Amino acid sequence: MGKRLVSLALLALGGVGCAGEPVPELERVDIAGAAPGSVAAMEPAMRFVDITQEAGLDFVHISGGPEQRYILEAMGSGSAFFDFDADGWLDFFAISGTRLQDTPESGNRLWRNLPTATGQRVFTEVTEEAGLQRVGWGMGAAVADYDNDGDLDLYVTNWGPNALYRNEDDGTFSPVVAGVEDRHWGASAAFGDVDADGWQDLYIANYVAFDLDNPPSGGELCSGWKGLTVFCGPHGLDGEADVLYRNEGVSRANGPHGGFIDMSAASGIDQTAYLGLGVLFTDYDQDGDADLYIANDSTPNQLYRNDGDWRLSEVGALAGVAYSEEGRVQAGMGVDAGDFDNDGDEDIFVTNFSDDVNTLYQNQGHGSFVDATHVAGLGGAARTLLGWSTALADFDLDGWLDLFVVNGHLYPQLEAHPLGLSYRQRNQLYWNRAGVFAPAAIAGLEAERVSRGAAFGDYDNDGDLDMVVNNLNDRPSLLRNDGGNRNHWLGLDLVGAQGRDAMGAVVRLWVGDRQLRRRAKRGYGYLSSSDGRVLFGLGAATAVEKLEVRWPSGRIEVVERPQVGRYLLMREGTGAVVADYNNPVSVAPSVPEPVLQNPPVPIPAVEPKLGWTPSMYYERASALYAQGRYGETLALLRPVLARYPRETRLHYIAGVVLYSGLGRYAEAVEVLERAVVQDASGVEVMQLLGVIYLHLDQPGKAVAVLQGARALLPEDWQTRFRLGLAHNRLGADTAAIAAFERARELAPDEPMPHLYLARMYKRLGRETAAQQALQRFETLQPLQQQIDHYHQAVEANPAHPASHAKLGLALAEAGRLAAAEQALSHSLALDPVAETRTNLANVLLRRGEVEAAMQLFAQALVDDPDLAEARYGLGMAHYAKGEAAQALRALEDALELRPDFAKAHINIGVVLAQQHRPQEALHHFRRAVDLDPDDARAGNNFVAGLARAGRIDEARQVFARAEARQVALPLARKILVMALLQVAQVQAGEGALSVASLRQRQAIELTPPQLRKPLVEQLKIYEAGLKK
Repeated sequence: MGKRLVSLALLALGGVGCAGEPVPELERVDIAGAAPGSVAAMEPAMRFVDITQEAGLDFVHISGGPEQRYILEAMGSGSAFFDFDADGWLDFFAISGTRLQDTPESGNRLWRNLPTATGQRVFTEVTEEAGLQRVGWGMGAAVADYDNDGDLDLYVTNWGPNALYRNEDDGTFSPVVAGVEDRHWGASAAFGDVDADGWQDLYIANYVAFDLDNPPSGGELCSGWKGLTVFCGPHGLDGEADVLYRNEGVSRANGPHGGFIDMSAASGIDQTAYLGLGVLFTDYDQDGDADLYIANDSTPNQLYRNDGDWRLSEVGALAGVAYSEEGRVQAGMGVDAGDFDNDGDEDIFVTNFSDDVNTLYQNQGHGSFVDATHVAGLGGAARTLLGWSTALADFDLDGWLDLFVVNGHLYPQLEAHPLGLSYRQRNQLYWNRAGVFAPAAIAGLEAERVSRGAAFGDYDNDGDLDMVVNNLNDRPSLLRNDGGNRNHWLGLDLVGAQGRDAMGAVVRLWVGDRQLRRRAKRGYGYLSSSDGRVLFGLGAATAVEKLEVRWPSGRIEVVERPQVGRYLLMREGTGAVVADYNNPVSVAPSVPEPVLQNPPVPIPAVEPKLGWTPSMYYERASALYAQGRYGETLALLRPVLARYPRETRLHYIAGVVLYSGLGRYAEAVEVLERAVVQDASGVEVMQLLGVIYLHLDQPGKAVAVLQGARALLPEDWQTRFRLGLAHNRLGADTAAIAAFERARELAPDEPMPHLYLARMYKRLGRETAAQQALQRFETLQPLQQQIDHYHQAVEANPAHPASHAKLGLALAEAGRLAAAEQALSHSLALDPVAETRTNLANVLLRRGEVEAAMQLFAQALVDDPDLAEARYGLGMAHYAKGEAAQALRALEDALELRPDFAKAHINIGVVLAQQHRPQEALHHFRRAVDLDPDDARAGNNFVAGLARAGRIDEARQVFARAEARQVALPLARKILVMALLQVAQVQAGEGALSVASLRQRQAIELTPPQLRKPLVEQLKIYEAGLKK
């Protein structure tokens, strides 16, 4: 059992994949392996100082109780840095949740940024006078000037109706009913101008369907996650569709604002119901319009390409930003976009769950990305952390975007395992060293808290970026950046034409031999809104040659030799002036010696157990690993690896713990390489070693070891797939395609080989092959996603019969009948209901076990005589036995119980047609099409029946309606063509050549182009006869 658990862990880590084009080789800086002294020597002379109390943020976030019984309590809240009073200084808004009992009086809070007598900045609470009091399950904040009146308005998402607050320009806000009061569980929201009309539109990422009156498992805790009893979800919960609103603006001068219109259906946003948490607007393809990226929890991330006129195309999978490089769905939380490698386009960074890494997608241009996480130095130690809000921002002002990640786990029950995953966690700062990230080791980030949202902004206007981190059931952390402005800088406060919001404006700046690109943005991270000004770090440079602003209107404006060390106020069309709110204080604080961000936790050695065998060590280590007790697992294994050098399983589990659990890649490689030397037949060890080599950016070594695994296990599609990843990383296109094609042959129903081939074919210009591979992926992936979703639900709550039943149905739909039978049987053992008996009987019937299926259908009807599906199934079983009369009787019984049962109509029609009762059959086929016009089987039978009955024109009309709905009817097409050709031949024989020509032309229109030639030749003969 232990071995099975570990094997599944490996499959989850590197089993399937979609990577992109070859990742460019970046120069690596191995900070993780450096000595503390060398790390410290590379640190900028800056620190963060927690000034929460002295700055006046006297606020404690509230979200449920200490046990965290419901997922609603655990997701936290966000905040907003925004200048609501337009005095040039960032004010602060914090969102709070509530409790299920003893509802607190406090709720959301607003503070104004004011000076003290000494010139320091403090926050004074103005919530009540501003009109922003609210107590409830608050989530996220989005800020924009939605009504273009020159001040910033506020939108707040909630569990329960969201709220829009209009800034009245007098220090107060008014709640507005404008059509954006979505009542689902709203998470992050962002404003952006989708249609480029000068008015900020609004996107809301919705999370899961959650009902406190009917919570998962009746409100009881679940016991499936690492052996702990924790809240249920998100696994097993259904996602909710996101919402996109169009800002109607003002139709006439000084007229009222027209509110918002829901464009979710028109734009296609409502076609998926994923678990949305993070959202941002970005122009990833640099075509000048606002695209959208959504970070989804446990479902694929989405990238919507803006094609104009509210046409949004979801291209995340093909672009390479929906999954990890290995093709895994991750648990996206927060998201940001920025040009981390300074190559002129925006890259995307997404935070994820623990036992995983956060993901960096590097923009390759031409609409494609690659997963550059490990190449850019962002793997390893992040695996023990759970990331939330994030920012790609230049904290030390050296001209390279650094990276900040907010961390904190979901489950307080983790505190029971002192050497395992932690509930309270440190936040992470990574320095950007010319496109490769290195973990920072500066003062001010030592605190361990359960953090969620974060807002980023220069609240003291001294040129460097500060932040407020929201902590669950705790005070926030206002972290002032001291020393970041030792480097030179330039800030821009952009205002669009006629005072309009300038978010989305792109600024390019030329300094020395470098060109930097930044975009004005507020909505990024997780549940939060940040400073909308554009900040450039200049490093040691004291002068800027020029800057160029591309405004959302399309206007391009250039400023030569702008002043540095100041914020410039730039209004579209009027040039730039020094803002009057610049902080005159420019004293560099003394900065203490850096401290290590993540000092190693000592793991005490464990004495070898008297009388234990290698198998006993393996089973115990596997159990500890499955519970997330990674330190204890390593302590158990460390003293016995040398004692049992040929016990491959022990080295394998040690490698899994070091790699997957603790993110210590180099140590994992050392252990696994020793195992391969001792025993070259350990295929699991070789597969894992290949994955780690890829993550260490050593694709050549990965190819070598994976080829060894392939020789040992030639029919394993995953090994072939990993080989494809390695070859692709090396730029060996031919070898990569061969490996992916072989993986596809070995596992034709696995979606990821098809996707990866689609991406490679497209890059190489093989458009037809790319389209075919992509279509196959798009057919397979929704089924696989359903299966994964219900697998997770079963793991989270193994005693829940509905999860097993839904898993069985998903497996059956995918054609995996043996696994479907197992899942449905498990569900039936837990809860013997008629519906599950019927579904299991259907699976058995498809497997050819007709008698067993009939027994289950009969038992289901004993349990529930009015279950139409069981009557229908019984009819299909009789039909399989050749008992047409009994089949017809049972199907008609099903129809009597449920008159709108389209499948029953179809199969009654089939039986009647076989009994030579065509008119009755046509009645049922027509009824089936009316009930379900998208059912291809109904359409095929109806068109075929009409054609056979000689009702050609009626058949053509039905076929045309199906085509208009994009319903493929290949059988109907073939029969209709044959019927038209037959009529043409008969009419020609009778001398009616005009009719024959008409029918021949109609047949040609329905025939694929490559098959038309003989039909066209025949048409020429008919037409020649007409001329005589």
